Amino acid sequence: MVKSKHLTLIIFFLSFIKISYSQSWHTYFGDTIWDGNLTIRGIHIDGDSFIIGGAFYRIGNDTICTVAKWKNYQWTGFNLSPATDGSPNSFASYKNKLYTGSPHTWTPNGNLYNSFAIWDGVQWLPANPPIDGTIIGLKVINDSLFAVGNCEFGAKVLVTDGNTWEYLENIEANHAASIIEYNDELLVGTNYGLWKRVGYDTWQQFPGTPQGWVNAMLVDSVNNFLYTGGSFFYVGDTIESHCIAKYDGFQWYPLEMGVMGDVWRGVMEMYRGDLYFGGFMNVTVIDTTWINFIGRWDGEKIHSVGGGTSGVVYGLKVFQDTLIVVGNYTYVNVLNGDSIHSQGMAKWYMPPANDCKYLRPVLHAWQQTGVSENEFYLVNGQAIVNFYNNNAYADSWQWNFGDGVSTSNERCPTHTFNYPGTYNVQLTVTDGQCIKTIEKEIKILLITNVSEELKQNTLNIFPNPASEKINIECFVPENYDSASIQIILPTGQAINSIDLNKGENKINISSSNWNYDFAIVNLIFNNEIVQSKKILIKK
Repeated sequence: MVKSKHLTLIIFFLSFIKISYSQSWHTYFGDTIWDGNLTIRGIHIDGDSFIIGGAFYRIGNDTICTVAKWKNYQWTGFNLSPATDGSPNSFASYKNKLYTGSPHTWTPNGNLYNSFAIWDGVQWLPANPPIDGTIIGLKVINDSLFAVGNCEFGAKVLVTDGNTWEYLENIEANHAASIIEYNDELLVGTNYGLWKRVGYDTWQQFPGTPQGWVNAMLVDSVNNFLYTGGSFFYVGDTIESHCIAKYDGFQWYPLEMGVMGDVWRGVMEMYRGDLYFGGFMNVTVIDTTWINFIGRWDGEKIHSVGGGTSGVVYGLKVFQDTLIVVGNYTYVNVLNGDSIHSQGMAKWYMPPANDCKYLRPVLHAWQQTGVSENEFYLVNGQAIVNFYNNNAYADSWQWNFGDGVSTSNERCPTHTFNYPGTYNVQLTVTDGQCIKTIEKEIKILLITNVSEELKQNTLNIFPNPASEKINIECFVPENYDSASIQIILPTGQAINSIDLNKGENKINISSSNWNYDFAIVNLIFNNEIVQSKKILIKK
């Protein structure tokens, strides 16, 4: 019997080598998972193994219930019996323990742990102190373990250092479904959009948040895109994108127009430079392309993944060069007329691409958030323009501002234009052997409708560089209805806006918590930027 199994493995590997040059489904994971409702609710990668959770009682001839580990082509269990009620769908490995959570009942071996339990390598334990409500998502961020879910009082966020749990509540939603760190901010997806942490337990809605459920979030670390999935129809207030959208650190984008259905909790994964996502989905919105529960976004279009599956996809993870797909289905490749039987789990293989399509730089220019990215005005003979690129982790950036004056190798530089005209700005991004160049045409215009008094207005900022605080002095003429000072970070985010009085203004602002090398101070009259100055930050 042992020799037969080894022979089977050899045949499988030879077959895999033969067919792995093209995209294809593979279903070999040892013996069949069976007995129960045959649904796999979640998957977790743990080094050289992966763990599944679901409603199954046997794998082959072995009694392995609810949670199982696949390592070295063998399945092992976690001391669970068929009496176990429910199954976890979220997992996290943290400080040599396995943390599990479920949006439903999850009672290891009949012990009620309030849908949350911890495996210490020997036995299942409750949280300390016990956690009320349900746990939907788990994520290790900056050496702390975060958990999100819902309780009697609504959405909840918890954090632990491995000893005790603390609540970080006050999100104005009923359910929290996902959590992630993006651009040094902690973001939580809820049934009422996307929220960011602005204090220890204080939250604000993220600008342009998806309007509805945010079940899944994923950061493409190469391009620094934030992908969100769930059940919504609009992002950025007016951009139609059903159930899935992208944010580049500066603005929101639709993925075509999205898909019909829901992207499920946590079901997003990057594989071969493309975004894969799954859930209760059948077709794309824009051209009714059938995708059947799993889709692939290649940066331009949504595609079916090998004919899709016959039922809901509940989990996606990359493991040993393949994409593992788990859920409540019995077949894959169902749209191609040649269905392959697979009980709740299969793996999808795509050959490595020989091109550099994974590198997708974007370029933004701005003086004031929400104002034109294409036209800027000279004030006192200068137009200070800020530039943004999304590729935070690329090897190098090379800017050419098109004025023949200077270049830059910063990721997000600021450049001063001194003459009106049309400029072709170019950015070349290098990542390993991949090189991409993008261009943007901007116009520098003279201010023709502003008085000489305004043109000569002086904006004074000191000290510069600043460390603890900055002083701002400026003068507002009587003939302007509104005036303000706006402070912009290199990312384009406005961190402060201060209304000004007519006449002389003197302002003191703390800069001690600005975690950037510089900021831009804009002087705005009647919603127009009339002066901008760059202030350096000493750390």
